[in-house]
Amino acid sequence: MRASTKLLIATLALASGYAGYFCYHVLKPPVVEITNSSGKRLSNVVVVGDKFSERFEGIEPHQTLSRVVDGRGQAKLEISFTVDSREIRAGETADIEPAGAYVAHITVDDKLRVLFAYSHFIGY
Repeated sequence: MRASTKLLIATLALASGYAGYFCYHVLKPPVVEITNSSGKRLSNVVVVGDKFSERFEGIEPHQTLSRVVDGRGQAKLEISFTVDSREIRAGETADIEPAGAYVAHITVDDKLRVLFAYSHFIGY
C-alpha cells in the first residue's frame, strides 16, 4: 500500500472518530441529576428552570435520578421537595447550556441541605 493511501485512511479514521466524539458529547442535551444522600425519602420533588419543570414522585435514601432537560443558558435553577411533612426549597443561578453534555448535579445531604455543582462531558 502506498504512503499516500495510508495517510488518507488514517485521516479518514481520525475524522470519523472526531465526528463520533462531537455527536456524542457536544450535541448531547443537558441533564439534571439529583442525589439523595440523606437517610430520608424525598417526596414531591420538583426541579424548575426557565424552560423546564421536572417532577419526581420520590427519591429514596442514597438514590440518584436524572432527567434530560431543555437548557437555554443562564437561568435560575430551583428544587423543592417534602421530607416528613416539611417542605424544603432551594435555588441558585445556573448556566444550563442547550448542548455539550452539561450536567447540573443537585445533592441533598444528610442534614437536608441542598448543594449545587456543574460539569461538562459526563457520559450519562
